[in-house]
Amino acid sequence: MIEAEYKLLAGDMLGPTFKFFSEEAAPKRPPSNGLVPNPYPYHRKVEISQVLPYQPKIRAIELGGGEKPAFHPNFDGMPGPGVDHVCDLSQGIPLEDGSVGFVYSMFMIEHIKHVHLPKFISEIHRVLIKGGVAVMVTANLFGQCRLLARSEHWDEDVPYLIFGGHPDFEYNYHHTGFSPESAVAIFKKYGFTKVAVWDYPPFPSLEMIIEALK
Repeated sequence: MIEAEYKLLAGDMLGPTFKFFSEEAAPKRPPSNGLVPNPYPYHRKVEISQVLPYQPKIRAIELGGGEKPAFHPNFDGMPGPGVDHVCDLSQGIPLEDGSVGFVYSMFMIEHIKHVHLPKFISEIHRVLIKGGVAVMVTANLFGQCRLLARSEHWDEDVPYLIFGGHPDFEYNYHHTGFSPESAVAIFKKYGFTKVAVWDYPPFPSLEMIIEALK
């Protein structure tokens, strides 16, 4: 196992919270057309091996963890194994104010409609204790757009990189996106005191980790 590296993209240096180990620090994948790397169907062989400052005594939740969440309770919009609470996260998190110390989601926030982002981020802030941390792993839309703009040829899989919709389930579409700088700005706008954005090690410049401190 190879330890993946980080790069701070924007914001205040908080951590990083996550220490990732991967079978490949930068997975090699054949390009789809010689210019644009095809993001599918290669599986991300990445594990969360350590979470700091998360401690077992601190209550942690996961949003949109699907069938294999890293944390419980897991709140998701669809029922299934591993889902503890089924709810529409764009309309709120069914928890009391200041009731959790750590909120985590992985490739979920981009599925929230852009018009609902203020509510979603405000709800994460509301349920966190003072000093609590939220970590969102998501696409770096700026980096993805820059890659596509520099590429002369696209194949039929390229739109999945931006819009999602790959047929693992019918609701798997992206409704919003961020650059590192816009992620810092919106999380601070809705109450977080410090925000840092890091490259997601397996796919630097295409995916990122947002770390926000209440």
